[in-house]
Amino acid sequence: MSTSVWPYQDPQKLLICTTGGRDNVYIDNIQYDGLLQPQAPVFLTFGDDDTTLWDSAIEPTTGTDAAIATSNELIHLSMDGRVLGQITNSPESRAIDWLNPTTIVAGTAKNVVLWDTRAGGAAQRFAHPGTITGLQTVPGTGGTQVLVSSNHKLSLYDVRMAKKDRDRSLLSFPILHESPQLPFSVSAQHLVAAATKQGAKNIVQVFSLRTGREVRTLKPPESLKDGSRIPSQLAWREDERGTTYLQACIGDRIVKWCWEDYFEDVTTADEYLKNLK
Repeated sequence: MSTSVWPYQDPQKLLICTTGGRDNVYIDNIQYDGLLQPQAPVFLTFGDDDTTLWDSAIEPTTGTDAAIATSNELIHLSMDGRVLGQITNSPESRAIDWLNPTTIVAGTAKNVVLWDTRAGGAAQRFAHPGTITGLQTVPGTGGTQVLVSSNHKLSLYDVRMAKKDRDRSLLSFPILHESPQLPFSVSAQHLVAAATKQGAKNIVQVFSLRTGREVRTLKPPESLKDGSRIPSQLAWREDERGTTYLQACIGDRIVKWCWEDYFEDVTTADEYLKNLK
């Protein structure tokens, strides 16, 4: 159902959530001790055969903790397999991330909740117009901005907004997707790649949070004969030279799109839009 790695560039830790009621969580600390022997992986079981483990995320700063969103609870655990906290009897959560090293952010039904792992409780922060199908903390914002999706909208929120304005998004993009989860990824340059639909075709749309506009539509390579496959596990990456690229799983293939941001040195949206003309 989901895969989370830490860190992105040179993964040393791996967390996988699968379907089924037994050994549905796999944790692998891909490290070696002084004898150059790999640490034994950890298998955990949460829920039963009717439980869906929708999403997971390793805490990006230290990689010591992780969070899992399921059909009936939120789970905080350490990467050695210890359960550190649980929020039970919560509405179904299909998306989870870390706002900062001690705060988990999750989408439950149509609400976004913040869970302070030090205090042990979760509280609703703001509401989204539709059932939440995806959620990610925006990198480079100091844990203040969250991107949230439903089947028809992708919206940016700021958790610092006053209570009367919390439900108001900073900007939104109209999208269309039909699956229970929206695969999307936000880059360090604030580009958002989302696996959406255009008519009957599955595509990847790229949006800019700096300008509030769609900047590109990416289609799967023509060599993939089955165009019905939905791109999944979208991820922005950088190679050893610092060149940005986007990758996705489509069926049994890994697809890579090279990316060059011609306006990466432009500091304001006005200059960006001027250069687009």
